[in-house]
Amino acid sequence: MVATGASAHHPSLGLAGPLGPYGPLGRLGPVIDTAWSPTRWMRAAGEWSQLSSILSELGGPLGEDGPLGPGGPQGDAHDRFPASFLPGGALSALGPDGPLGALGPLGPLGPLGAHGFTRDRSGRYLKGGRVQRKVTVPYRGGRRTYPLFEVYDADVAERMRDNDTSFMAVGNLRSGKPSYTFPFPASGGQHVQMVLTQHAQLDRMRLEILDAAGNVIATSDEPSQVNRVELWVPARTRLSARVSLLSSGHFLADKPFSLAVVGQKPWQKP
Repeated sequence: MVATGASAHHPSLGLAGPLGPYGPLGRLGPVIDTAWSPTRWMRAAGEWSQLSSILSELGGPLGEDGPLGPGGPQGDAHDRFPASFLPGGALSALGPDGPLGALGPLGPLGPLGAHGFTRDRSGRYLKGGRVQRKVTVPYRGGRRTYPLFEVYDADVAERMRDNDTSFMAVGNLRSGKPSYTFPFPASGGQHVQMVLTQHAQLDRMRLEILDAAGNVIATSDEPSQVNRVELWVPARTRLSARVSLLSSGHFLADKPFSLAVVGQKPWQKP
């Protein structure tokens, strides 16, 4: 298991950058369930998976011409990104395999995505009342299966024992709840990006990754950068991500955050 912490300092990885409190993963972004967020309106719209199937056949976002198809950032175009944006690179959290890419909450697998499933208040996707965890998309005469990207309430994600490497946990650190620990397994060998976005710039938080025995294997607690960890995870590995508060420069009781976990399987080249 290879870990890459937040050693690179770059303005785009700072708290004012796209992964920070004022970016799309923060409180004002489109994926947090707030009164002004399109995510809440999509949940109110209900299920439209039949229309999604028709759109996919016509070349929609879950079709072969979409971002998960051969011409998209998870297909032939993947390795044409600059090396610094690919796994192991200094800016990999901003690349095609990070939380801003096609596999993350803003893409076709997330709460604003093209799958058409309804979403309950805890963040689960439903079709006909049954929980949905994956979608299958066409790929050069075959099929590829991707895990959906759920945006869970942090209390729900902490209790889950069957989570995967495709989710976001949104919660508040507060008196009586100084930390959260989110367990998740990796079903196959893959690169995993973990990005912690604090919703208040005056808060300072720590992200720790623990192995199955509870040992800390990676830590990020940058004072002026977004906390992030990248891992190459072998198959059948169980990990946990722990979020805790180090300090705060404001007097509000809640210290909100969102933790995005995105896994990318290195597909065999067609």
